[in-house]
Amino acid sequence: MLLGSVVVADAVIALLWLPGSLLLWGGAVGAGVFCYLVIFVLRRRGGTIRKRLCAALLFAMGTFGAAWTGIAEPWRILSGPAAAFGILCFGNMELIEGWERRQSGARGGLWMLLLAAVCVVAGHSRWYGMIAAGAVGLAAVDRFGATLPREAGGVLADLALLTPLFFR
Repeated sequence: MLLGSVVVADAVIALLWLPGSLLLWGGAVGAGVFCYLVIFVLRRRGGTIRKRLCAALLFAMGTFGAAWTGIAEPWRILSGPAAAFGILCFGNMELIEGWERRQSGARGGLWMLLLAAVCVVAGHSRWYGMIAAGAVGLAAVDRFGATLPREAGGVLADLALLTPLFFR
């Protein structure tokens, strides 16, 4: 009962206050999430790399939705940062997968440092700064996370994706 009330209240708030372009974007991301659940969760199809690539794409699309629909020329301004953030999300999942399998993630940390370097060189926007900070955070967790309990590494890796909160 309570869950139903929350869903109805959320729908009313979204329809009344969100711009139509953002509702359309959210609908597209929601449809993508639905397809993801059907293909990868219910039918258990697709390789794990494809699953993580799709999840990273959907997460990046959801993260960039409000910015993408709220500016002029989003392809020119946000396509690079959105792609870099998608790579960051994919790297996050790859590192966590490696830790869960108890595989050395040293190369994953190096890839994240490379992503951070590319972001620093690529542009002078807050987006690139946020992505670089997240990538450095993931590399640090990869480097020093072996001394932590297994669950702590995953939590810290996910916290690295929250760096946009510090760049507002």
